[in-house]
Amino acid sequence: MSGGDTGGGKGPADAEEPGGAGRPQGAGGPGGGGLAVESGAGRRGKGARGDGARGDGAAAAARAFDALYVGCAPELTRQVRLLTGDGAQAARSVQYAFHTAWEHWPEVARDRDPQGWVRAAAYEHALSPWRRLRLRPGRGSGAGADTGAAAGEERALLTGLLALPPAYRRAVMLYDGLGLDLPETAAEVEASTPATAGRVTHGRAALARSLPELAGLDPERQGELLNVRLRRLREAQPADVPEPGEVRRLSERRTAGWGWRTAALVAALVVGVVLTVLLTPDYTRTGSVEQPPWEEPATTRIVLTGEADPGP
Repeated sequence: MSGGDTGGGKGPADAEEPGGAGRPQGAGGPGGGGLAVESGAGRRGKGARGDGARGDGAAAAARAFDALYVGCAPELTRQVRLLTGDGAQAARSVQYAFHTAWEHWPEVARDRDPQGWVRAAAYEHALSPWRRLRLRPGRGSGAGADTGAAAGEERALLTGLLALPPAYRRAVMLYDGLGLDLPETAAEVEASTPATAGRVTHGRAALARSLPELAGLDPERQGELLNVRLRRLREAQPADVPEPGEVRRLSERRTAGWGWRTAALVAALVVGVVLTVLLTPDYTRTGSVEQPPWEEPATTRIVLTGEADPGP
């Protein structure tokens, strides 16, 4: 080894150190200082790109949700209004459906029919038994229903529709009112195709008592007439819906509130368990002077023998 090698050459340890030949060097030239500067900048750049990608993804999700909401929230509100006969309940059910859709947006966005996903959630919320119990007296029963601008034959149709059982009402709305085919209707109501066909048939027969012109028609003509009448009835219903941004904010606030309530409940359960463990006496410790409450004191135990007590 020459004298020059002694002053500037690499020893074995230096030769094995990562970052030698072929490793990018920073602006400070070879050595650790230049590497540290580049590595920090690289990490900052990657972090900025990651934040930007997440921000772009969130903005794209918000735009897609807003487009779905603007496209179908008013019409869905009108549909649910016909199903319940109550405008306030219709608004609550539609907002609940869109709140739930935003909470599960990746799932809804990947669904083959996002509009159907939201519609099913709104219908189920509106027609659930415990929701129907909360309706004001006379609402949803036909005679006292909120008919909006409906009049004449449309009012008679709404009265007959609200008199149907909820399952029949939903099937008629989907099949005759919206024009879904029978398999699609069966899938949305989660019933078999024959059962769904039976609901539609019985629903039409019941509606014929409110609309006598249905009675003498074949099934195809009945469906066409109901489609026209239900569409006309829906268009007569008011539908005031909040802005999509407000719906997203309320959904996020609701999700955060549930998170806090869940955390508080878990904390209360943990505190209860800890207090129970700390305050409950340990009867199993050796040398404990405490007796379990189910143990009789030793002084009260009576030893029975086979000898009879002669008495005084």
